[in-house]
Amino acid sequence: TPEPALEVVAGSVADAAEAVGRAVALEPWVERFPVCLRAAPARSAGRWVLTDANGALPIAPTAPGMAALLACSEGRTVPITAEWTPQGLVPLTVHLADRAVDIGPVADSSFVRAGA
Repeated sequence: TPEPALEVVAGSVADAAEAVGRAVALEPWVERFPVCLRAAPARSAGRWVLTDANGALPIAPTAPGMAALLACSEGRTVPITAEWTPQGLVPLTVHLADRAVDIGPVADSSFVRAGA
């Protein structure tokens, strides 16, 4: 049995929605907010969502890493670190029992080199 690489505290879809709601209420212009939720990827009304037994949040249509998310989760509920945006969630990391898998966008290398 694999040993957990890191204990990840992931809430429900409702917990993530509540956290985003609080963030937007405090700062209406917020464009990105981190959440960690336990959910599974699924299709709903023609778009990808992260879902659990009680709700779903949409994934941003341009979010990279859907193939990796599907492969890592095997369609099951897993802890996922994501970033909420007005377009939907952008999954960043899938937390498996023995490792964390980075599935998020890659930094623009021209931006990273700009200060060098």
